[in-house]
Amino acid sequence: MSLKQPRRMQKEEKLYIGEEDRNYLESLPETVRERILYERHLKKTEENERRELKHRNNLFTEEDETESDSSKDTKRKKEKTAPAAPSKATTYDVFKAVVLRRSTFVSNVYKKALKSFEGYYVKIRLLEGYHVYRITKIYEGKRYEIEGKVTNQWMCLERAGDRRQVNIQSISNQGISKEEYTKYIEENAIAGGNKTLQKMQVRLSKCLEKRMSEEEQDYSLGQMRRFSKDRRITAKRRLVLKVTLERAKHEGNLKEIEDLEREIQELSEPSEMYGA
Repeated sequence: MSLKQPRRMQKEEKLYIGEEDRNYLESLPETVRERILYERHLKKTEENERRELKHRNNLFTEEDETESDSSKDTKRKKEKTAPAAPSKATTYDVFKAVVLRRSTFVSNVYKKALKSFEGYYVKIRLLEGYHVYRITKIYEGKRYEIEGKVTNQWMCLERAGDRRQVNIQSISNQGISKEEYTKYIEENAIAGGNKTLQKMQVRLSKCLEKRMSEEEQDYSLGQMRRFSKDRRITAKRRLVLKVTLERAKHEGNLKEIEDLEREIQELSEPSEMYGA
């Protein structure tokens, strides 16, 4: 009788090209095999992100194409009579492209790119409904699980008259409506208007589309091991950290010592961190 594979094993199955490829990879040392599979996973993730970004950038064009001829004529007449919009004005179609969804955070949660999301916008649900906030800081806090991944990434959010600290679980995976956009713009100023937002959109595109350097891949792999729920990987990670900690103490690197001790403490208290 076949047993259902754990989710992680099912994901790994999709990374093998065929039976011959599987046999070859399984003959390699674990660390080498793990790196190859991880690089394949990164490639698939990047392809999905490119498709999502292309879809997002085409939304405005698609909306224009679906307008009726009469509405286009009305729009052209208004443009002829209306004065030019000020350079600091913002529009819904430009703003919505820099409001990040939960899936974008989950896809990048183990990457250095996550830190570059500071300054962008998110939508969260409060008792009175959905609201848009600006991310002012992304930082490490208490561990939690999101869509099968364990992380400790939290963020500081703010909008006119309110500041909050939330984790990725609180971020909406839906786009913002025109009403939500209007409410935010009425209460919050965006310096530079559309010009600033368009620059942010370009930066976001480059960030999500670029291939990671070897250093960035090593960082992501380290984060995956750091937050792995596999006890064997956790044990190996703890051993590596302790060796690195001894070296840092010998060199007198106080910042590295602090970071290493914090991570070792996290790994020593899995039940508390995972909420078990």
